[in-house]
Amino acid sequence: MIADCIGMSLQQIDTEKVVFALKVTVDAVQDMKLNEVTLANLHFNGLPVFAAPLQLPIRLTKGQKVELPQPILVTIYLHDVTSTKPLSQALLDGFATLDGELYVSMHLSPIAKIALGTFKAVVPMKLQQRVPVAIPGGAISKTAALAVLETADVALKHLLAGVSASVGIWPGLRSDVLQQYAPATFAVVVTYAVKDAQREEVPLTWTGVAFRVSPTWIVLPDEALEPWAFDPDIATAVQSGVYTLEPNTFRLSIWPSGQAAPAPLTTDGGLQLGRQLHGTPPTVQATTQVMLLTHSRLPQKGKLNVRAGSRNITFLKTTEALSAIPSARIAPLPLAARWEAVALLRFPRLGSGALMPEVILTSAYLDNGRIRFAVNVDSTVLGSPIIAPNGIIGMVQDESSGIPWTGIAESMKSFE
Repeated sequence: MIADCIGMSLQQIDTEKVVFALKVTVDAVQDMKLNEVTLANLHFNGLPVFAAPLQLPIRLTKGQKVELPQPILVTIYLHDVTSTKPLSQALLDGFATLDGELYVSMHLSPIAKIALGTFKAVVPMKLQQRVPVAIPGGAISKTAALAVLETADVALKHLLAGVSASVGIWPGLRSDVLQQYAPATFAVVVTYAVKDAQREEVPLTWTGVAFRVSPTWIVLPDEALEPWAFDPDIATAVQSGVYTLEPNTFRLSIWPSGQAAPAPLTTDGGLQLGRQLHGTPPTVQATTQVMLLTHSRLPQKGKLNVRAGSRNITFLKTTEALSAIPSARIAPLPLAARWEAVALLRFPRLGSGALMPEVILTSAYLDNGRIRFAVNVDSTVLGSPIIAPNGIIGMVQDESSGIPWTGIAESMKSFE
């Protein structure tokens, strides 16, 4: 498969953020169905930016280049940059350089799942392109956009000089997160296997994030200990009897941020469950009902563990204190009702060398005991701390929300 970024158009601009719509085409070498397109570690003219994953089903025909039915929204938060000049230059030039990683998730048939040895096929690609940038509205809109960026740039310069500036514009959240919180985070990798009726083994992998909350305790979603019970495809396949869990294949490792690690990450290394780590007693999870098909093709009721819930939390205890890894700062209570920017973390799947997380910024708000994000994220962000300017306020549990810190603290009491 080949993916190509063919153009960007300005969608929104104000003193807080700039949003572009990115058009992407894909060309497949065989008929297939896409489930999701994700951009990671993305930079726009050198500025770190975030693009929410595009979740869609789209059918591709062999040899036909197809434009994705929706553009991918690329957001640059101005309170996270020290200068708006790279943005202004893109508007003046009519081009911008994009570099990062692009992942395409494909839907697989049962036969393909066995042949490829996975339930989900993810195609990773390096992205480095010079992309045309369009401004709807012509010269007038272009002049207005450049004026907004100039105003924001003046405010940033005042703020960097220690002078009070417009509310909502502050630099350095990304820098603060990488310096103060990233060292307390870990990349989590889980492997296990299922077998089909012909005893063909399918190895499976779950990846996410964990973070340290005390000298010996690390928090992460309970999903990491039973990923097959939270994934709709795998849960229904196992409960219907099409596949069976293969005993003694479960492995879990966490890799400290900043440590040299292989790419892709494996469970052969890092801190391993059963060696340097011990798990806490299992928690009975909240479930929701799903319908599934058995071998006879008759529907029956099944269940799926709920990601977005107070029970999807667990802790790992280290066999000794990790003195070189700091504990993360927790935000004081009560929590705010809304945050203009919070930071989330995910670890790259491509590349090698020192393992460093990517920082994702989004606005967020409290809603019925959940922290909800303004944009969706992909599954590799599960378990990330949710970091506000004054500290950690919660943990990511699904693609659109997380549990507030009060829920994590309550769970800690039962394990201490």
